[in-house]
Amino acid sequence: MTTVAGWITAISVLVIALALTVGLAAAAVVIKRSVSRVLEAANPAMKRAEATISTVGGIAETVRTRTDEISQTVEETVDDVSRKVKTTTSVIEDAVRPPLIGMASMLAGVSKGLQVWTELSKKGGKSRGE
Repeated sequence: MTTVAGWITAISVLVIALALTVGLAAAAVVIKRSVSRVLEAANPAMKRAEATISTVGGIAETVRTRTDEISQTVEETVDDVSRKVKTTTSVIEDAVRPPLIGMASMLAGVSKGLQVWTELSKKGGKSRGE
């Protein structure tokens, strides 16, 4: 009977192993179908996401390009304005300085003349040599 019991045990183990194998294979098929359905459902969303990412990338590149252009324009404008301010300042200095120097010299001369006249007036019109 031990031989029969051994055979029954071996057959039982074989049947259980076969059932487990068939069960695992069936579960794998079900899982594969479920994953395929999920992927099919997610595929349009993934394509929309890819298109959106591509669009955002294009927009980002356009913004970067425009920002570079604006930055370059601002830099050139600042340089140009700075040059013009320096030129204008130089022109104004060159145009205003000589007349101001002349006017200051004239005012100094008039002031000195008034000082001398005042001193002479106080002495009663006498010159230095008298």
